[in-house]
Amino acid sequence: KRAANFRENQKKFKVDVTRFEILDEAVADVKLRQLLWESVEAWAKYTEDWFKNEFNTLSPEDLNQTVARFMKYVVQFEKGLPENLIVPALRDKVEIMRNKLPVVTTLRNPNLKARHWLTIEHVLNTKFSAEVPITLEMLEKLGVFDLPTELQEISGQASSEASLEALLHKVEEAWRSLELNVLCHKDSKDVFILGSTEEVQTILDESNININTIASSRHVGPIKSRVDDWMKQLDLFSKTLDEWLECQTNWLYLESIFSAPDIQRQLPLESKMFLQVDKSWKEVMRRTAKNALAMPACTYPGLLETFQNNNSLLDQILKCLEAYLETKRVAFPRFYFLSNDELLEILAQTRNPHAVQPHLRKCFDAISKLEFGTKQVLPDGAVEGDENIEFETVLTTDIVAMISPEQEVVSLGKGLKARGNVEDWLGKVEEAMFLCLRRQMKEALLDYMKRVRTDWVLYHPSQITLTVSQIMWCRNVQNALESSNPEDIKGFEQECFTDLNDMAAMIRGELPKLRRSILNALIT
Repeated sequence: KRAANFRENQKKFKVDVTRFEILDEAVADVKLRQLLWESVEAWAKYTEDWFKNEFNTLSPEDLNQTVARFMKYVVQFEKGLPENLIVPALRDKVEIMRNKLPVVTTLRNPNLKARHWLTIEHVLNTKFSAEVPITLEMLEKLGVFDLPTELQEISGQASSEASLEALLHKVEEAWRSLELNVLCHKDSKDVFILGSTEEVQTILDESNININTIASSRHVGPIKSRVDDWMKQLDLFSKTLDEWLECQTNWLYLESIFSAPDIQRQLPLESKMFLQVDKSWKEVMRRTAKNALAMPACTYPGLLETFQNNNSLLDQILKCLEAYLETKRVAFPRFYFLSNDELLEILAQTRNPHAVQPHLRKCFDAISKLEFGTKQVLPDGAVEGDENIEFETVLTTDIVAMISPEQEVVSLGKGLKARGNVEDWLGKVEEAMFLCLRRQMKEALLDYMKRVRTDWVLYHPSQITLTVSQIMWCRNVQNALESSNPEDIKGFEQECFTDLNDMAAMIRGELPKLRRSILNALIT
């Protein structure tokens, strides 16, 4: 105290503070010796508590911290105190306890269950009684510290089993609330389909990996029955989901096809099979919509067999449908230019010949659409004879002309009707096209001799004009080459120049777009 007061006064007078080194060393030595005696006493109390208290109250973390703290004290004592008998004795006691800590930690593993303690009893060749509390002192007498390897193996097995149970619990929790994404089909409130299954597939893949990991572990024994059940469930789930999605894909494709009365009429057996699948599909989806939990829905008894049977019927329907389309293509080969969906769209509306119009361009390279005849009919509810009636114009089944993408109209003659099977009347359209163009080409050849060329090139259809022009040019060239008069070739050349100049003069005038295109083709 006097030294401290003296230093305090020196600070107040702002003079150099005196260092009492000998005094400081003496105080530190006294404190260290005091700490030594306190440590010896405290250690004795700690060890008595550890060995006498119930073993299940011991905290391995607290033991480790306490032992580490006392080892730190021992090092301080060895450095700061002269040699004595007390410090080595304390060191020995602390090191002995430190060596026992791994076994204590092993036996205090929270993952040790009753079955593991039975194994420990067998290793220690003893039987623990519920009435007699287990203490560290009792365990030491039973020789637990002489069997660290055996006990660590049991504890490690317990930890491994616990981690496997946690992994299995993760799988169970993942499926507990997972639902299938069920959506209304189109605008119907009573017909459902599955939405995206990406989340379900992800969890299914993860679960399969986790279950296989658990099953391959040598510590799976206690939960093997649960793991086997999950392996069977996941396998059934995966197979059912695959069949389910395949069934949905084919059902969605065929549903729009067989909803058409014309297809039902043309494929009665296949329609009957599809109705069977359709009824089964809607029942399954209605049940799933009520309870969309993924695992119960996909492992429903008999569901896999139901989908396998449905898919078998759908495959049979698809094969029959493909064979049916092939017969149509054989009857009218230009149908090979159309996809299955496009051809089915036509066949589903056989009673509406105008349904073929959007697909004509693919069947015929230069036919954009067909021109049908018209007739005047009375509107619904009108009385014949009424002067104020305005007749309605409706299309008939008479095909009168073909129209090119450039809107050029070529008549197909009379008597051509869009009746019966679509492949039959389209075949007649093709025949009429050939006959019409052949007839018009003959007329254009005869007309070429009679009409002025500038009038002739605008009088006939463009395809006829171009073709006949090539024919006549080739004939004239051949005649000029075979002629014995050399002047004939020069004369034909001059004739060609004259025709080109005439057409160039025409093209500079006012012409419709189609006629201008014809002249461009002839000139170039």
